[in-house]
Amino acid sequence: PVSWGDFRAAPPGDASSLIDVAAIYMTIHWSASYAIRNQGSNWVGTVESLAVVNAMDPLRSWVLASRESQQALGHEQTHFNLNEVYRRKIEAALKCQQATGPTSASAQSTLQQKLHQTADALLDRLAEIQSQYDRETRHGSDAAQQAAWNQRVLTWLAQPSLAP
Repeated sequence: PVSWGDFRAAPPGDASSLIDVAAIYMTIHWSASYAIRNQGSNWVGTVESLAVVNAMDPLRSWVLASRESQQALGHEQTHFNLNEVYRRKIEAALKCQQATGPTSASAQSTLQQKLHQTADALLDRLAEIQSQYDRETRHGSDAAQQAAWNQRVLTWLAQPSLAP
């Protein structure tokens, strides 16, 4: 869970004129190692190990102290949870990737390209969903929409494949 103590950056100068009470800065990082094996006339590359991390950067996350509330913190928690949904989607999508090629180098290059394309597409979709979440909840100020999104994201956490 995130707490207001995790929001350590100074708010931007124009923060008091923004609809946002806070901003959480998150990233998803991934790395993979793979094996390239000869199978007859082709080389096959498969993912052997994978690390996908959802992280919040407290030094880039901020809150207007005068507007801290449990409602606002819950909104930021759902942003983090939504990131976690996509971390799980990326992990599932990347671990099953493989590629073939006529040489070891071509199989490796193709696998690397597939991994990056897959992760990039999911990260782009995550950015769209995060924006949609803020739009539909009016940055957490629409209580009914916020409650609906909280439930939706909890469902997606349990079953990431259901997330768009």
